[in-house]
Amino acid sequence: MTGPYPYQPENPTDILKARARKLAAEETLTDQTDHFSVLAFRLAKESYGIELRHISGVHLLKGLAYIPGAPAFILGIINMRGRILSVVDLKIIFDLDNDAAGNNGMVIILKNVDMEFCLAADEIIGVHQIPAKGITASLPTLTGIRSEYLLGVSGDGMVILDGKKLLNAPEMRIDIVP
Repeated sequence: MTGPYPYQPENPTDILKARARKLAAEETLTDQTDHFSVLAFRLAKESYGIELRHISGVHLLKGLAYIPGAPAFILGIINMRGRILSVVDLKIIFDLDNDAAGNNGMVIILKNVDMEFCLAADEIIGVHQIPAKGITASLPTLTGIRSEYLLGVSGDGMVILDGKKLLNAPEMRIDIVP
């Protein structure tokens, strides 16, 4: 033992790098025990869920400003505590009945290191614990872009969205250049 402290690592840089790699590793459903938490919400009379780890908040949809020239699935932007966030309409992306009961009264804020935006929701149902083994990989009726962002379907028919894929999707970035 050298120095006044009982433990001195041989190479602190290596230890810190290994620790950073471990913390940066993306946790997957298979890494977790037997359940995971999702925020359940309603869109066009259907139940959807997103893992809580991708959500930074839920708010009423107010102060929506239209953006000329934005893609059709972008409802507009809102000011959320000084941050300007786009509001994505999953009804358009998933080709859902836009006239179904519901009025996009809520927003779910998705966030990761590189991206932050809102999903419009008709209603927030609440937080649910979903058994990891109870997730069906896909439904044959879900095709195209709808299945691209699908993590699975729960035993009670809730469509579980892949928050990571939504946050990393290049089409979710808006770069409007005049």
